[in-house]
Amino acid sequence: MKSRRSWAWMVAVAPVISCLVGSASAAERVDPSGKWTWVRELEGQEAQSVLILSYKNGQLTGSYKRQGQIVPISNAKFDKNEISFDADGKWNDQKVHGKFKGKLSGDEINGSIEIVVEDGSLPLAWVARRGVDADDVVGIWKLKLVTPDGTTAEPQLKLAADGGRLKGTYISTRFGTHEVKDIRLSGSQLSWTVEFDCNGQTFKGVYQGKLEGHAIKGTLTVDAAGNSTSLEFSGERTTPKTVAGKSEDRAKDSPRPDKNNKTNAKPAEHKSTEAASGQRRVIVMLKSRSGP
Repeated sequence: MKSRRSWAWMVAVAPVISCLVGSASAAERVDPSGKWTWVRELEGQEAQSVLILSYKNGQLTGSYKRQGQIVPISNAKFDKNEISFDADGKWNDQKVHGKFKGKLSGDEINGSIEIVVEDGSLPLAWVARRGVDADDVVGIWKLKLVTPDGTTAEPQLKLAADGGRLKGTYISTRFGTHEVKDIRLSGSQLSWTVEFDCNGQTFKGVYQGKLEGHAIKGTLTVDAAGNSTSLEFSGERTTPKTVAGKSEDRAKDSPRPDKNNKTNAKPAEHKSTEAASGQRRVIVMLKSRSGP
């Protein structure tokens, strides 16, 4: 009798156990959809690469961007958290083919890239993280922090992107305007350094923050007169206004076509666009063919 009751109990709970196991397995699956970024220095230039993936109905599609140029990926596959795809481009009129392979784990891809050129190939390590594009942080960041003496400071960080590379200006009511150095964007982490002299002393501030949409929170480490202090800071971003796909500042600087000479304005603009795109179709910049 006892044996029959035990068997009946096992039959009753089996569907529940199966459901729980199935849910756990589903939770372990990684969806590669989203934006993945990494930074590499090649030929003396450091630039961000951006991979945007979409995985639907077992099909993996996406695009690859570097230095402002975007190309579609091909031969994309995703199986058991293993990802692979190809991307083509040109550099100095030479065809470049990139073969990407990696394994997804959480919010990181670890693998390799094989850069194939006409007369050889170059293997590179590849680590990509879920994150944001350099263009996603462009604008004015209004920061806020409280100094050790209880004073509230509200400096600003103005960021611009040029071919995937970030440059910036730090604006402070107390310390003036200074160029920002060592701007790093890795995944959702943004850091930068500002350094200046004031009253015969050198001040160095290193900001390290985590991005959450249009907001940032993190830590500022200040070194001055041999002393180091850590402060918490927060900030919000104001995106630059755009006019016909250009930032407001660039739109103001751009020459306006002569209304009385429309026939000459269009061909000149078309020619300029073709020339620019021909010079900047780059997938990966190779430092050398023999090594990274």
